[in-house]
Amino acid sequence: GGAAALALSIRQTNAVWLMHGVISASLTQLADGRSIDPAETRLLPASGALLLALPRKLPHLCARHLPVLSLLSGFAAFVVRNGGVVVGDAAHHRPTLHGAQLLYLTGLASAPFCAERLTASLLPTQR
Repeated sequence: GGAAALALSIRQTNAVWLMHGVISASLTQLADGRSIDPAETRLLPASGALLLALPRKLPHLCARHLPVLSLLSGFAAFVVRNGGVVVGDAAHHRPTLHGAQLLYLTGLASAPFCAERLTASLLPTQR
């Protein structure tokens, strides 16, 4: 609960990861602890069995994940009431082309190709 609240207060998109955690844990609990392998060819029958188990186990799942679900519900209410995720002046948070971000991406994407050259300049030369 506390870690989830901290993560959500730092970056609002962490709500997606919180929901992913709740769904993943719930699927594992619905499968009674058995591993669910999406690569299995029997995924559809397994999904049907999970869906059939959902109504019976839903109260337990909600109670188990209540702290995070409460946090996510509060966040959803904030988004609806605020008209979006933006905290503060929405006019200054509109998506725009950001040249510096493109330069950061270029540098980050090219770094593996230049790593040897970059590290060689940091190491002492041998004579």
